[in-house]
Amino acid sequence: MTKMESAFEEVVNAYEKLSILLDYRQPTTVDEGTNTENLPYEECSNSELLQEIQDLESEIEELQTRGEELESQKFEYERQIKSLRERIEHEENAKRKLQEELQTINSTNEQRLSTLKVSYEETIDELKKQFDSDLKKLKEDHEAELDEEKNATRLALDAVRRAHDEEIQTLTEKYKQQGFQQQPSCSNVNGAPITDSSRQSRMVEQMSTELTNLTTLYSAKCLENSQLDEKLQSVLANKEDQSALNELDLQNRRLQRELRLKESAIDELKDRIGNLERKLEACGESGRQKGHVAVRSSPSPDTSLALTPLPLAPAQRIRNGQSKMASRRNDIRYHSNPILTSLPTAIRDEKGNITKFLPDNYLDDVKRSLAIPVSERRKFFERVAEYNSPF
Repeated sequence: MTKMESAFEEVVNAYEKLSILLDYRQPTTVDEGTNTENLPYEECSNSELLQEIQDLESEIEELQTRGEELESQKFEYERQIKSLRERIEHEENAKRKLQEELQTINSTNEQRLSTLKVSYEETIDELKKQFDSDLKKLKEDHEAELDEEKNATRLALDAVRRAHDEEIQTLTEKYKQQGFQQQPSCSNVNGAPITDSSRQSRMVEQMSTELTNLTTLYSAKCLENSQLDEKLQSVLANKEDQSALNELDLQNRRLQRELRLKESAIDELKDRIGNLERKLEACGESGRQKGHVAVRSSPSPDTSLALTPLPLAPAQRIRNGQSKMASRRNDIRYHSNPILTSLPTAIRDEKGNITKFLPDNYLDDVKRSLAIPVSERRKFFERVAEYNSPF
């Protein structure tokens, strides 16, 4: 603009000089007789004026050409300014769209995170309820089996006691018969009859004392067995509680690990969003600076503007990862028994890696083969009582 103003001032000055020269060339009304002395001076001044007029005309032509060039440069600069404004508007629209997209991504991430937390809490509550119900059921089954086994052992011991009492009774009757048969044939040297009643009474007393001792030992053993059963039940319950706590701890650690991974992914997304915002701000500032520099330092109207489109970052989408539940095939709780130890559900190599899973009905078959009914246990104890003699 300063160049154009200076050019216009030069053109105006040239026109003023031209008008002054034209005023000088007007004919004078002075008499020739009176101006005969000034003729050579006037001819000289006229030639100088003509030369100056020609110089001024050439200068005017140059100024006109320069003005046309400046006008063309003005049009070119206006076109460049218009294109730069359009580019700035395009970048601002792109920035606005990216900001809206970032807001939507943030809102969706927060919603998904909240839904994941709610789903994890629901699954944990369901697993806790299911575990409590399974534990209660297992305890009830264990108590029922213990009561059944106690009744079976009591019946078997009663059968052994009855068999023992019957055997003692038969032996006492046999000894009595033998004593009555030997009583008339035995006599003393002095002719006094010798009877085995005292000896038989001592034998019966000895057998009764042994029987009382055996009954006391039997009652003590029964009490000891009941105490051992109670201790075994408490140990098994503590073992089940400890295994359940360990399993819940492992599951809690796994869920915490997954939450940490989700939080790290969210932090990465936030970092990427901040980087994109900084890139957008830097691109906007660099575009504005380039526009100002191009307006100030363009040398000629042939300067071409290469409009490079701004690379837009693709929208980050988070896939909703479906939480996979652990298979019950590897879960000890669904195959545990308070009486039997936990059996393996998979075949492992030397390093501990799983090479092959056992079939689902393997544990049921093994437990079914090891489970002995009450009738079989009663028969076993009765047979032991038959073949064991107390003396």
